Amino acid sequence: MPATSNGCSVAKAFVAVRIRGSGVASVNVDYRWTSPHTIPSGFAKVCRDNGWDVKPTWQRLNNGREWMCSTSNDAYIYRNAADGYWWIDEPGGMGVFIAPITSQEHEEEGNQRRLPPVTGWTPLAPNFLPLPQIEIVHGNEDCSSDV
Repeated sequence: MPATSNGCSVAKAFVAVRIRGSGVASVNVDYRWTSPHTIPSGFAKVCRDNGWDVKPTWQRLNNGREWMCSTSNDAYIYRNAADGYWWIDEPGGMGVFIAPITSQEHEEEGNQRRLPPVTGWTPLAPNFLPLPQIEIVHGNEDCSSDV
């Protein structure tokens, strides 16, 4: 198996997202990819609170794509296929920031991993400012990493 320059297996390499600096402390964390079959607990809570069926609602909005879960709490990031926006949600499932999905992303099919944008975010309430600073982090699960 090929190795990266630091000697780690390429197969174990990952890309993650780090959010810092937003006005909502609970979303200022690191995120990693998660199976589309796993439903965020906060998303499920919001569905139950509103009387929506959890699994079909997640399937309709997430459209079978992998999503990003926090490595330290239940915050999450996903591409909403129904409204055309990326969402950053706090651990309880309430939306905090949204950013439009690009026209290129709309045209893509399947469960392709597309990273959320680093710019273009809008707060869903004024007290969520400042906007998040989003960093794409590359690392390796077998080696030491910042994530």
